[in-house]
Amino acid sequence: MDCKALIYDAVRKQAIAPIYPHSLVKWDISQQPRIIGQIELPYDFESVPSIVLLPDGERFAVAPSEVTPEFGIEIRRWDDFSVLQRVDLPHAPYEENSQEDEYYGHGKCTHISWLGLTPCQGYLLVGEGWGDIYLVNLESGEQIRWLRRWRDYNAAFAIDPQMQFLIVNSVDMDESHQFYRIDSMLEDKLTYLGEYSGGVRCHRGGLSFSPDGQRLAYTAYRYQGVDLLSFRLERSILSTLSPQTQEPLHEIWKKWEKSSQYRAKMWGQFFRLYHDHDGLNPWQSDIVWLDNNSLLCGVGQILAVLSAQTGEIIKTYDVDAVVNTLVFDYTSFQAIVATKQGIKVVAIA
Repeated sequence: MDCKALIYDAVRKQAIAPIYPHSLVKWDISQQPRIIGQIELPYDFESVPSIVLLPDGERFAVAPSEVTPEFGIEIRRWDDFSVLQRVDLPHAPYEENSQEDEYYGHGKCTHISWLGLTPCQGYLLVGEGWGDIYLVNLESGEQIRWLRRWRDYNAAFAIDPQMQFLIVNSVDMDESHQFYRIDSMLEDKLTYLGEYSGGVRCHRGGLSFSPDGQRLAYTAYRYQGVDLLSFRLERSILSTLSPQTQEPLHEIWKKWEKSSQYRAKMWGQFFRLYHDHDGLNPWQSDIVWLDNNSLLCGVGQILAVLSAQTGEIIKTYDVDAVVNTLVFDYTSFQAIVATKQGIKVVAIA
């Protein structure tokens, strides 16, 4: 059973995985992982499905591959998978486009590529495949068309814990990461600071800020393998940067990269891949922060613990299956890993 996404509840010791094309599968992982529930849905998922656990731990959001008048983003109950609510985006689906939409090349919202939560846990983040990013208030249901985009496929997002910066992982022919400063979250005020490239569209990787928001780590495909890269954020510079009055971010990064002092704050680690991919099965990798000083990377058939400051590999664990993504249980110090052979649990010493 190829698990490409999962959510996990540490209290129940259970995981839920959406399995392509249209299954929801519940696992008990209190001992050896075993399936304890499964339903078939009336719609298909993306090849890499979108699912997110909501803050109360009782509900989760899941999205179909195509939004239709019959099927949209669903809020379901953990215990019995029942549908509690449907979330429809403001102009989705099949409403007439506004002049603004036509000007920006924005079509009808029929494709959801990514779901997430803001660090404050108050908003559901919804990314259209080739469109915009929305905020949905989890208490009131109010929706904000947060970031208007139309150029590339929205593959993933990350917001720092202080909610000052947003990074959008975009995929066209190649992969890039667009950097925004959040000037006012609820007033749709974001300042585009620039972007950095890396990777290709055949890979879905990890993208995450450290718990203190001082470092960024991400994975990107490079020929025959995956790079795990991390750098320290110059928050004092990014918080005041304006592309209208100062140098573009990519020019500033070039200077940082040439600075020996800044290069000492950057590192990269390469992991070779030994399995194939295709249109329905992109390469995947993921990262979770264990604390501000260490992180865990899942790639290929291993989990690797690395120093956040130097990138040194501290320890590796053989998963004995190709890793797609993972979550971490901080109470038991176990990694719950979605692999091409189901759910695996790995104790991290």
